[in-house]
Amino acid sequence: MEAPLQPLSRSPRDEATHVESWNKAGVEAVSFIGQEGPTACGAQPLPGLGYLAPELQRRPGPFKPAVIAALLGDAKIDLILTTVRALLDVGTAACALLDGDRCFVQGGSGRTRAGSACWADTLAAWPLLEPAGPDGVVTDMCAAGKRAVGRQHLQDYGFYVSASLLDSQGCRVGMLCVADSEPRTAPGAHACAAAALAGLAQLLAIEAARAGAGALGELRPLPRAPATLDAPHVCVEVTPAGLGEWRVVGATPAAAAMLDNALADGAKPFLDVFRASGGVAVHSMPMAIHQRAIEDGRDFLVKRMCPATTVGGGRVFDMHFRPALPVSPGQSGSPAACRHLGPWPAYYFAELQPVAETELRRMTRSQSAPTRSLDKAPWDDLELGGLVRDDAGGRTYRATFQGTCVTAKVCSANKVRTMAGVPLEAVLSAETPTGLVPTVAFTTARCMHSAHQRQTWLLQAYCNRGTLADAMEQGWFTLEDGLPDIGAIAATLAEVAEGLAAIHALGVAHGFFSAEKVLLAAAPRAPHGFRAFVADYGLAPPDGAPPLSQADDVAAFGELLHELVKRARPAAPGYTSSFALTRTTSAPPNCARLGPPPALLVLAKGCRSADPADHPTMEQAREICQHVWQSVAPLA
Repeated sequence: MEAPLQPLSRSPRDEATHVESWNKAGVEAVSFIGQEGPTACGAQPLPGLGYLAPELQRRPGPFKPAVIAALLGDAKIDLILTTVRALLDVGTAACALLDGDRCFVQGGSGRTRAGSACWADTLAAWPLLEPAGPDGVVTDMCAAGKRAVGRQHLQDYGFYVSASLLDSQGCRVGMLCVADSEPRTAPGAHACAAAALAGLAQLLAIEAARAGAGALGELRPLPRAPATLDAPHVCVEVTPAGLGEWRVVGATPAAAAMLDNALADGAKPFLDVFRASGGVAVHSMPMAIHQRAIEDGRDFLVKRMCPATTVGGGRVFDMHFRPALPVSPGQSGSPAACRHLGPWPAYYFAELQPVAETELRRMTRSQSAPTRSLDKAPWDDLELGGLVRDDAGGRTYRATFQGTCVTAKVCSANKVRTMAGVPLEAVLSAETPTGLVPTVAFTTARCMHSAHQRQTWLLQAYCNRGTLADAMEQGWFTLEDGLPDIGAIAATLAEVAEGLAAIHALGVAHGFFSAEKVLLAAAPRAPHGFRAFVADYGLAPPDGAPPLSQADDVAAFGELLHELVKRARPAAPGYTSSFALTRTTSAPPNCARLGPPPALLVLAKGCRSADPADHPTMEQAREICQHVWQSVAPLA
């Protein structure tokens, strides 16, 4: 027969003394109903996790039982517990708050019996506390606790996960826990629970601070939840590898009503719940621009989505994604609550924001016409997807060519510059393998709707991170303190200058250069995870326009440099660029935050000079940006 679970850190006399200290403070004992009946506010701690640093054990815990009792009944917390159950596909879930060695439980008992060796192994591998004290006393206490509990008792837990609460000095003063007795474990379930639990941690800290619960006023909770869960929200599991792997795992009642209860049968793939609207094909949505925001733990906006059950029915949403668990400062991209758990997907609360009817009509008019006028694809092995862009330079579609993802650009033949009858973009990309968007194939074909009009088709490499303008708008080049990220700026501009230098070396000019004409593609070995390529470098000027000038390219490059360095758009409040953190955490204090290097300021001034004679060449600009990047790179 198994021995009963025992508390590890206090004797019964200590326990009584601790309860008495609460009574002297005027706090009533509060009962919680669990699976094993009423449990007093001095409930037994969860085995092996009832330890705090000695200096914390000598003072009353920051959470008062009366405050916790009120908070555990909050409707918002009930919603997050419901989300936990949905994420994990478990029958019951219990949420506990550990204050010192004391456990306060809602929705079930913290002592579960349906064991799982998988979760026992995970729990046994967790450091219960970060090493602290001159003699490593906390580490020794944790090791002793594990030995005292024994492996058999760890296996009594079907599921267990926790998220820490830290004070303003980064010291852990409390912990939120979820336990379950009926696990049906799925890959990533532990990370999923930690993400959902993060929202609960935030709500508890904020509400308890408002109630004046002692040290909670100084708490710096790492997770973040939506400002209000009364608005329609869905909880989305975001896998960076691709849109097809995203899942909608929960919804508030308001969101469920908008979606016609599409989640009644449980979690579903994102594309089975939402579809693109306005004539854009499902698998051609420009989602890649959000990749960096996901990696950095920042907000992002997905536009023009509608329920899959009512595509074309008029209900269209913009979806504002807010991470349940943002990146924690000092963890180099690892959320604190999950840093011992290994790789995990990201979890987001997405608010559904209905698009106004007038905006929807305008969008439909603007997107329907180009689709009707498109010629048949000139290659049998070219499969066109949805429209990505439609502007004066032509239309751009995402497509598949011979099994490879590409972009297909279609424009009037008279809008394309040529050399010896070959489109300039094809010539330049063949001459210069780097810095320019590569051209895979090209042809000129007759327009289906006009026997006298011909169209040029260019198949080019697909750049999956969107445009440089998108990246700037989302704050990729801004540090968490609002200063420009000089390393990211210099590395990116060096690649842009390389592309422009290649164009100028052949005696031609881009003529239309801007941040919109720079495309980004994922590159894991690149300094910041992506590479920049100059695009649309073969367009012809409109009739009657002045000749294209290399001086205009240099001036436009200077404006881009000036905007990046002097007018960097801030990232969403509370979020941090993961590559900026990775580079600066091991560096001397403030060494990456001293402001723009003089070399970049001088370069920007020279490029923006009204006298073209003062302009540097783009090769000189590349060398300067490369030198600045190399001076920052040792900080990585």
